[in-house]
Amino acid sequence: MSMPEHFRIEEGYVCYRPEGRTSLQEAIRLISVAISYSRLNGIRRLFVDATGLVGFDAPTVLERFQLGEQFALDAEAQVKVAFLFRPELIDPELFGVMVAQNRGLDGNTFSSESEALAWLLDSSVGPQP
Repeated sequence: MSMPEHFRIEEGYVCYRPEGRTSLQEAIRLISVAISYSRLNGIRRLFVDATGLVGFDAPTVLERFQLGEQFALDAEAQVKVAFLFRPELIDPELFGVMVAQNRGLDGNTFSSESEALAWLLDSSVGPQP
């Protein structure tokens, strides 16, 4: 598996910032590939900035369930993932996050990059490098 486009290695983590007009299913696929690539290459902390992906509505409850399940399967409890989404896409109940966490993903969703990175780089929890 080759490195996904829009990957950038930072101090203590890898940043993935995909961009473009796409469908929700394609956005999920792109993020899924980035998580799998991270796991397969020993990357333990991944920041996914999906704010540059446009062209789709907020996920339904079923879609949130499916993406939470998929991202957890991709990470296999080996990658801590901070997701940055546009506020209008984030479910106030964080249902997708709950699904993913219940399946072993150390992940969380944010609308602030600084909060996402602070959580991601907190060494008191999550997979260690």
